[in-house]
Order: sequence, then structure tokens, then C-alpha cells
Amino acid sequence: MLTLILLPGLDGTGDLFGPLLRECDPELQYQIIRYPAEVHMNYVQLTDFVRARLPAENDFVLLGESFSGPIAISIAAESNNRLKGLILCCTFASNPRPELSALSSLLALFPMQLASTSILLKCMLGKFSTSALCLLIQKAIQSIPSQTLRSRLLQVIAVNVEDKIKKIAVPVLYLKAKNDWFVPANASNKIQQLNSNVRIAEVDGPHFLLQANARETAAMINEFILEIAAQRKR
Repeated sequence: MLTLILLPGLDGTGDLFGPLLRECDPELQYQIIRYPAEVHMNYVQLTDFVRARLPAENDFVLLGESFSGPIAISIAAESNNRLKGLILCCTFASNPRPELSALSSLLALFPMQLASTSILLKCMLGKFSTSALCLLIQKAIQSIPSQTLRSRLLQVIAVNVEDKIKKIAVPVLYLKAKNDWFVPANASNKIQQLNSNVRIAEVDGPHFLLQANARETAAMINEFILEIAAQRKR
């Protein structure tokens, strides 16, 4: 049985996977890797952190959401016979908004908790906004120190793992949100251009796709895992 390894978004808590997992196959084996909230780790350190927690015996599919995309890509580029597939969701291989790089020095002045205000979340989620979903996201973001969030945003600005995409030999499913405020369409297109194993599935929803449209994304993830499982039996 394949295990789904889930790498979280910017908050790093893994708490936001709840809506998705409730829609997934109840027999699905999964593992959430949660990042330390109080420790500022760069992408290289976080990749080491994740690698040390991967299954030693079970075959697995790796899912990297948003911030964790570069980590998932780096792991998938390595020679790990246990890895059978990669799922990328609303993510990137390099800075998705290079035009904002010049403003990185202003991050120290930006009150990070404003990113989780109800008004902003409702606008961002659009028709998928509910009180329960807004509260879930708020709790996750507000549970992380502002300095940790700033550190992770600076990592996003500096990251570039495009050279590793070509080394990925397993099937790749990219879940692309139709209404993503943060990650533009060219981020997924660039990944697909660098590796023909990448299949892009566009899904109705915002950047918080696994939470806002959990049913449709779970169906695609289930199907992808079943395809890989079927290939292993041949």
C-alpha cells in the first residue's frame, strides 16, 4: 500500500490538511510532516528535515503544497526507490513573484498577522469562503511566530530548484488553482516545460485549493495514487 506523505504550506503546521483528508479514500495511509515553528530553517535544512522522516520501508507518494514545493521537488530529484509519485499543489520551483524581490527588505516592517484577517481571507477564498474555513486558516497562521513566517517568505524569494526538475523520473501531478492570487500560471507551465512527466490539472478554487475544493482535489489525488498502484502491479 502506498503512503501519502504531506508537506504543508507556509504555516508548516499541517493542520490545514484536515479538509482534504476527510475527502480522501478512508483506507489511504498518510503521514503529515510538520515543520518546527520556533526554528528558522532554510530550504536546504527543511529538505534534510523531511528526508529524515520519510518512510524507510513503505513506498510513498510525496505531496508538496505551496511553500513546500521546492522541498518536494528536491526530494523527488534524488534516487529514492521508495518514491513512486509526486504531487505539487499551487507551488513553484523558483520565486513565483520575482517582481516583488526588491521589496524583500520591507518584510521586516510588515505585520504578518494581517495576512490572516477575515476580510482578506474572504476576498482570497471568494465563493469558497466559509466561516469554518476562514477560522481554520486563521488559527494555523496565527499559531506561527511572525519571524518564522518572514523567514519562510524570504526563502521563497531566494529559492531556485529548477535544475532539479529535470532529474525527476516518477509521474508528477500538478494541481493548479484557477484563481490563485499568489502563484501565477507560469509557475506550473515552467515546471511542465522542464519535465514531460508533469501532468497539470486545473481546478476551480483559490490558492488554498486543498482546503477550499477538497472534494475535487481529493478525487484527483485518489485517482493518481490508484494509477501508480496499478502500474506497480504490472
